[in-house]
Amino acid sequence: MPNQPDSPETSFRVDDWESLWHLYNAYSTESNWPLDLRSQKAFAQMIEAWSLSAWLRDGQVEIAIAQPSARPIGFASLTTAFGEHPDLGRAMEIGTYLAPAARGSGLNQKLKLRALHAAKEIYGADWLVASIPLANERARRAYAKLPIAFFAYQGERPSPWYPYWRRRQFAAGTPVMLYITPLHD
Repeated sequence: MPNQPDSPETSFRVDDWESLWHLYNAYSTESNWPLDLRSQKAFAQMIEAWSLSAWLRDGQVEIAIAQPSARPIGFASLTTAFGEHPDLGRAMEIGTYLAPAARGSGLNQKLKLRALHAAKEIYGADWLVASIPLANERARRAYAKLPIAFFAYQGERPSPWYPYWRRRQFAAGTPVMLYITPLHD
């Protein structure tokens, strides 16, 4: 049975690059591994970007670790989407991945809520944004199940979100939906 997120069998580490490499080596050929991070070179570049973001105190990566094996089973990356937008303020983007055995355990929700808290309390963000390909129904359902208010955005104009949505869709190479969570009342 997969580890439950609140059980002592799961711990969390922030910016543990070695554990992220272990996760990559174990799961990068798995069908739900992020397509843009499949090659070792692309993953190395992402780790470099994430570590620079962490060094600048502009983002973090939280890794879920199964205990007692100390084996990484998932991560949530939190990066700056944009700093000071004139209409929106500051937004952080979240991305997650879970090993197949950890899916359905509630761990994805736990990682997302921990990232939401960090975005708000540590980074002072006004928004948390997830850019999810339309074809990834599992990820879209997982975000919709979170116990938080959000709205889904798919490129409707006029909107201050349109330029960011367009950039994320171009980067993904496929239609995406932004799941946007306000972090302040």
